[in-house]
Amino acid sequence: MRIQTRFLGVNILPFLVFGALIAYKFIFIPYRISNAGAEPPALSEEQVKLANDYRRKPQPATRLYGVFAQEGLFHGDPYRAELRFQGRDRIHASLLLNDRYSFSGSATYRFDGSVMSFSGVNGDKALFPLEGVPVTVSCDGQSITLHSSERPDLHLRRVSHRIGGPPATERHQDKF
Repeated sequence: MRIQTRFLGVNILPFLVFGALIAYKFIFIPYRISNAGAEPPALSEEQVKLANDYRRKPQPATRLYGVFAQEGLFHGDPYRAELRFQGRDRIHASLLLNDRYSFSGSATYRFDGSVMSFSGVNGDKALFPLEGVPVTVSCDGQSITLHSSERPDLHLRRVSHRIGGPPATERHQDKF
């Protein structure tokens, strides 16, 4: 038995493949992304091991304040990640993916060695792993690196001192 793939003299197989790709990009991926923020991410054994290694490292000496951000590409799509440190123990995280999908949330943070742990999460829980995030803070406090064993490290640079910033004498150094 032969499967008919021609309709009015046109091969319909390329149209079916094209339709499946469009459905995947515009229906399946948005559905998966819209449900991604509901729960904290499950960490692999390698990520838990990395977090445990960073727990043995000393806590960063520099107090974090202000806004840190980075823009780049994730699987070919543009993203913008931003961390806003508010006060001594509050953080607001946001992620804009492909200029369409936005995740944001806030939490109370504390350091356990060089691992930033979170509690009291409001908003998208996917931004705050239960095991915490291994972190390296530069000596001058101008950059933060979030480490991962499964993807490239995320390097965020300070873009503003305003949110939860230092005393007024240091605020004149803002970079816009």
